Amino acid sequence: MTEKRKVFIIGSKGTPAKYGGFETFVDNLVSRQNSSQIKYFIACRRDLSDNKADLYDYKKATCFNVDVPNIVAVELGHHIFDPCSKFIANLIGLTLEFSQN
Repeated sequence: MTEKRKVFIIGSKGTPAKYGGFETFVDNLVSRQNSSQIKYFIACRRDLSDNKADLYDYKKATCFNVDVPNIVAVELGHHIFDPCSKFIANLIGLTLEFSQN
């Protein structure tokens, strides 16, 4: 038996789609999934998601919420990508540490 391929989607504001083109694309992607060999994971902003849980199922995907502080966009990078990277690493059995520079 072949292991499922894991696809991680980072950049969606939340589920269900109500913000723009990328969120609509993500919603359609997981809604129209035909292959049982693919597992989708969606990183969402907790403040914009209907479901505020850390981890939840949405259609055929697993969503995980990320808390995003109210700061300027230039400083935003590690606040989104560090938690997403740690979540993904945990799923595949790695441990990641990030400096707070």
